[in-house]
Amino acid sequence: MIRAGTLIALSCAGLFGALMVNLSLTAMLIACGALLVTAMLRAMWFSERAYRRNEQTREDHLAKEREHANLRRLERGD
Repeated sequence: MIRAGTLIALSCAGLFGALMVNLSLTAMLIACGALLVTAMLRAMWFSERAYRRNEQTREDHLAKEREHANLRRLERGD
């Protein structure tokens, strides 16, 4: 929600700046699009990093469980 508000505020500031500096609407739309794409890629990057970290934690936990199961099996003599 904060990101959306930030993007809207930047877009409004860009529109105001474009009107004051007399930039073309196309240049402003390209700049806003670049900001939007950058924000989306950043969100994807952090999401993927969190997913990989969770998967690594899960794999570590499963490896410890397998090791524990193997030790118990050896204790029983199976």
